Amino acid sequence: FLEFTPSGTALLVEEKGGGGIRLVDAGDRSELARLDGSVVPLGLSTDRGTLYLLDEDSAQIRRVSANNLRPITAPPVHLEALTAGGPPPLRHRFDADSGILAEQREGGEIRIWNVADGRLLPPLEDKARCDCEFWVLPGGVIALIGDAFAIELYDARSGRRLGRLQGH
Repeated sequence: FLEFTPSGTALLVEEKGGGGIRLVDAGDRSELARLDGSVVPLGLSTDRGTLYLLDEDSAQIRRVSANNLRPITAPPVHLEALTAGGPPPLRHRFDADSGILAEQREGGEIRIWNVADGRLLPPLEDKARCDCEFWVLPGGVIALIGDAFAIELYDARSGRRLGRLQGH
């Protein structure tokens, strides 16, 4: 994870091995702030002022200021049925506009949450498991890229399949 802050004068950098987040001056590369712990950066808000983090130890979504890594007064949101321990997820995908977080675990299991209330959402229709690449798009749409250059689209909140785009 590597992102510029809203001012463009500093970088948010994820430590290797899940060791936290550093805020680094873009000019002289000095460390301005650090957030230690098992936090996974998910993404920035639309205005780029808020950094969303997944705290894997407490199964919570936390929000911090992208400018100084200080907590934002909104309480953290506990994610229903997120279990700590075991092998780490292969990847997380997040869209701040729709408030949808998806993770893929070993074996291809994809789980989806509504970040506003922490509720685990229904599995994707016919795709509870997928050995594929995926993204969370604006509007709460999950896009899976599978075999034969096909992109399958799903509604993240209901799990319903919206369609399939076939490549050439």
